[in-house]
Amino acid sequence: MICYNGQFTIFSVGAILTIVLLVVRLTIGIYELESAGAALLQTDINYRNFVESSLFGVFIEQNGRLVYVNQQVESIFGVNPGQMLGKPLANYIAAADQGRLKEQFLSISDVNHTTRLHVTGIGAKQSDLYLEMQASGAFYEGQPAISGTLLDVTESKLSEQRMIQSEKLSVIGQLAAGVAHEIRNPLTALKGFTQLLHKSANGNQRYYEMMLTELERINYIVGEFMVLSRPGQLSQLVSYRIGRMLEDIVPIMESQAILTNVVIQVEEQPNVPNVLCEVNQIKQVLVNLMKNAIEAMPAGGTLQVCVQEDEAKDVLIEIVDQGVGIPQQVIDRLGEPFYTTKPSGTGLGLTVCFKIIQAHGGILSLRSEPAKGTVATIRLPSEGKQSSLV
Repeated sequence: MICYNGQFTIFSVGAILTIVLLVVRLTIGIYELESAGAALLQTDINYRNFVESSLFGVFIEQNGRLVYVNQQVESIFGVNPGQMLGKPLANYIAAADQGRLKEQFLSISDVNHTTRLHVTGIGAKQSDLYLEMQASGAFYEGQPAISGTLLDVTESKLSEQRMIQSEKLSVIGQLAAGVAHEIRNPLTALKGFTQLLHKSANGNQRYYEMMLTELERINYIVGEFMVLSRPGQLSQLVSYRIGRMLEDIVPIMESQAILTNVVIQVEEQPNVPNVLCEVNQIKQVLVNLMKNAIEAMPAGGTLQVCVQEDEAKDVLIEIVDQGVGIPQQVIDRLGEPFYTTKPSGTGLGLTVCFKIIQAHGGILSLRSEPAKGTVATIRLPSEGKQSSLV
């Protein structure tokens, strides 16, 4: 039909040109489609590489279940690859923030809505994680979803808390420096005259005993203030063995332990190095922690004190009780000035302990489990390491 009797007609020429143009257009279309596919594939690869290597955690939740998390999210929460998929993100958020998180997610109705919030996450070791989250509406495999990013700000949050704690101690130190000496002078006179009246009084002995007890308590509190007022400088450092300190302390503590049916056991690893320290200050810390441990076991139990050298060549002291334990929210506040759970406590004992250990270049930490007991851990640089710090 295109070529009739060996001759091309106008119709046949037009048909040929149309076919040629169609072939050319089809070729160009195929090329454009292949180019677009290659570009799309490259964009997808670049996007995935960017998301997977991002310092931000990236997640997608659909129908209340995580369908995607990048490596950073798994690293933040300390879980194995793929462990979070199929579970709600709320499972990894502290109970106090779960309701707020779910409420914010329900409010995200379209891709133009974005929400930002601060939440507390739960790490693999049940440790608190302070997270900044941003979430918005999205689509995943053609279905509505919620995508978001997570930023771990735990270190900056803890640094902020330490700064606040340091400022509190600084204020208390300034207060103590200006007041402690002024209190002690009249206190000494009051105590002395009360003792004289106590000896010469014919009656009301119990009242004088109560007055002396309260005066002694005031003296103790002023003494704690005196420690807080010091700038943390160590002046009378001597080389001393922790085991030798315990030999001095344990007989004194046993008299209190016997009253509550508590048995004190001391385990010292052989060849534990000495520490450079102000002996009385470290003894004060040990006595305070052991006293707290005994008081935590009103029904009796075993108090273990373990001394050893760790892999970092530090001296490690663990004071382990079988007491009532301490809730995590209380542990987080221990060491704050004037914070105490004891009816007759001052809230300064642990504050002083933290300050003393910190001044020696060490670390004091506590971990506990309610109804099972508490472990107080002191880590002090050995003599060789400490001498380079002083």
